[in-house]
Amino acid sequence: MLFDLLALWAFFALLFPLLTAYIASSYGRSFWRWFLLGLLLPFVSVFLILGLCIREQLREEKQAAAGAARAAASLPATPPST
Repeated sequence: MLFDLLALWAFFALLFPLLTAYIASSYGRSFWRWFLLGLLLPFVSVFLILGLCIREQLREEKQAAAGAARAAASLPATPPST
């Protein structure tokens, strides 16, 4: 009974750090740094890394849209064909 409870506790104690580290590494961040943060702040770290990744994706999309707008603005206007 005690072993079962310890095994269950160990599983959940490592679930959030592993999940946090996996998400971080899939977005190019340090696996071990986020694993340690997940050990210190198990539940909070998952939402923290998800927020950072979403913010990074939105910034990249915004930069891509701005680059496309600049490229479209620099194209010469073509006269209407008759």
